[in-house]
Amino acid sequence: IQALLSRKEVRGVRFGIAIVRADGETLFACNERTPLIPASNQKLITGACALLHFGPDHRFATRVYTRGCIANGALRGDLVIRGSGAIVFSARYIDDFDRKRQVLADQLDAFARRIKNAGISRIDGRVVIDAGAWTDMQGNARYPAAGSVTFNENAVEIQVANGRVRTIPETVFHFELLVRPGTGRQEKIMANGRPTDTLRINTGTDTTDYWRIDTISAEDYYRQNIVHALESRGIAVTGTVTGRAGHAGEALLFELQGIPVSDYIHRMLTDSDNAVSY
Repeated sequence: IQALLSRKEVRGVRFGIAIVRADGETLFACNERTPLIPASNQKLITGACALLHFGPDHRFATRVYTRGCIANGALRGDLVIRGSGAIVFSARYIDDFDRKRQVLADQLDAFARRIKNAGISRIDGRVVIDAGAWTDMQGNARYPAAGSVTFNENAVEIQVANGRVRTIPETVFHFELLVRPGTGRQEKIMANGRPTDTLRINTGTDTTDYWRIDTISAEDYYRQNIVHALESRGIAVTGTVTGRAGHAGEALLFELQGIPVSDYIHRMLTDSDNAVSY
């Protein structure tokens, strides 16, 4: 451990470490009594618990149901999406910006294709996001980006190159982008000491960054993007008919498998990714 802490890549970084056996014997200590901001240490415990409880190969699932009948290409009722924390629609960890866009588009193409293959080309009800399996996270005002479902991990990615602004997803919902020539990096505008979802984009400096939602629930952000993705792929969502309340009359259409738990752990510990760890 001491050799790792002495590497040139971490020079100037302050560490505080204590490794203690259950019987109280100290095996290693370095600045263990120095007051430091704990930062992401909680993720070590979260990650270990996830690996022990679920196993590295476990995949959370997002299930898609119909609530109503399908006739003549129309779902006479609601499309219900029930999430359990799976990451399905995301290309954030790909380095190339154009490749990111294509991967996310391919994922959405496949999603729309499965709905069409079920005989649905129009939804005469709503797209309903059911977060019932994630009740402990509902209404989490401190971290709205965590939720039962995520779309591009509840973030908008922004690239500025030669004064041109591009985003992932290409059509931006909820975020307000203030694009102005100038210098400096992208930043969120604060209001009453809290971050908003209004972003100032300076076109004078080439940058690539991402920003997560701060003022809308993960489920609402997901629904906005999914409805747009379906409609842009030829599946209209009219909202004129609603299905029966609760789970009555539901039928499982298909299941979307998320990334394995081992990928969650790798991402959250490598990139300090709070939407994954919480």
